[in-house]
Amino acid sequence: MKKILKKYSAVLLLMTVLASCSSDLDKYSINPNDPEAVSPDLLLTSMQVGTFSVYTGNHTRIASLFSQHIAGTSEGQFGEYSNYNVTEQTIENEWGSTYTNTVGTGIVITTDFPEGYDFHNGIAKILLAFNFGVATDLWGDVPFSEAGRLISSGISNPSYDTQETVIAGIQTLLDEGIALLSKGASANNKILPGSDDLIFGGNTDKWISAAYVLKARYALRVSLRNPAGYDQALSFLNSANLTGNANDMNAVFPNSGGGNSKNQWKDFEDNRANYIKLGGFFVNAMKNMNDPRLRFFATLDANMGYSGNAVGDINTITTSKVGPAISSTTVPIGLVTFVESKFIEAEIYKRKNMNVEAKAALKAALEASIDKMEVLKGYFVEDDAEIPSITLAEKTAFVAAQTADPMITLENIMLHKYIALFSSMEPYNDFRRTGFPNLQVNPNAVNNITVIPLRFPSASSERLYNANATIVSDITTPVWWDMN
Repeated sequence: MKKILKKYSAVLLLMTVLASCSSDLDKYSINPNDPEAVSPDLLLTSMQVGTFSVYTGNHTRIASLFSQHIAGTSEGQFGEYSNYNVTEQTIENEWGSTYTNTVGTGIVITTDFPEGYDFHNGIAKILLAFNFGVATDLWGDVPFSEAGRLISSGISNPSYDTQETVIAGIQTLLDEGIALLSKGASANNKILPGSDDLIFGGNTDKWISAAYVLKARYALRVSLRNPAGYDQALSFLNSANLTGNANDMNAVFPNSGGGNSKNQWKDFEDNRANYIKLGGFFVNAMKNMNDPRLRFFATLDANMGYSGNAVGDINTITTSKVGPAISSTTVPIGLVTFVESKFIEAEIYKRKNMNVEAKAALKAALEASIDKMEVLKGYFVEDDAEIPSITLAEKTAFVAAQTADPMITLENIMLHKYIALFSSMEPYNDFRRTGFPNLQVNPNAVNNITVIPLRFPSASSERLYNANATIVSDITTPVWWDMN
């Protein structure tokens, strides 16, 4: 662990701030610098830190506003975001960090170090797939085939690929990553990933498992366009061979080298108190089912209970904040998890009318999600550490109640996934894909918007400086895979 923290701190010292102060708390802002002056191990760490920043910063916070896990208040700009006032200028830094801090670094690894670093390239390809997935899920058509070519080929105006093409490319990247990491003794490695791999410490088997879950995620994502995606996703999950939470792919926050290595939900709350509260729909859904995870996902409100803001309410600041299972100094955030894999199974089995299998998968997902609360509690500090553990009796009663109906509905499965994957972008993606849970549109939405936003708008820099960009400013325009 000490070696990991030293490596992590060294990368933080190399970071350069590429964005305005309006989002300097939301990203790590890594510059890969001259690829000849660094090595794949340092670049891999940089790419991972950039990924942590992207997935736990405003990308996910704004998506969580749209999915009503959280609510913005008039204390800051998140009140405007809650009212769907998200513009090309608003999203500029998020677009930049996606392509500079993660994709750009991955392109350097795979382009400038193609020989002698099989395992580093394999991991980089999986991380590229993950980050291209974030980009296309939020923006639709995005640069893919020419992404990062400014570094290697001098292309300053990359063309945009269709989302269908990007997702096919994601699957190819994952296949290539799996192949490189499966070489074993035949791999060509001048150095082996170890402490530079903050996620799995160089464990190639865990990376392969995560890659297969990502393949299942994107097979399911396009299932409304391609029903064969259901069986493909199940096959990928079988290859992943996950048996529990231990092999989860997490963003990690050692809290070394200053605030930038602190859990970004916690850092946001510490620096922008009351900018966000929990959403009323999310809190009430958990209260209505007597969910024992509520005390982990929410803090006590001003009345020593649990509450969230109603849709459209940006003035109340006495409600619950994001709880310590998401917002605590060193608590990890799931990127690709066993819990997600079981929810994918549950949904697909339900769609195939395999109710026994769907119920078993839902049961496993709920049990694993509850078990994870105790793991996360190990990261809590001060008052949060006093939160009571979930007892076996609580867990048993809750899971039994939620799986009692032999004909469990798709809506119920998706509601449980919505709760369990709080802090992930997947609930927002699922809402757009399935229409569940049944969320209310903000009655105070700007510009007469009558639906929950279905995408992020294009970045202003793309409109101004990339003649090949596909510009979409209307946030009610669905992305290609969204046929709901």
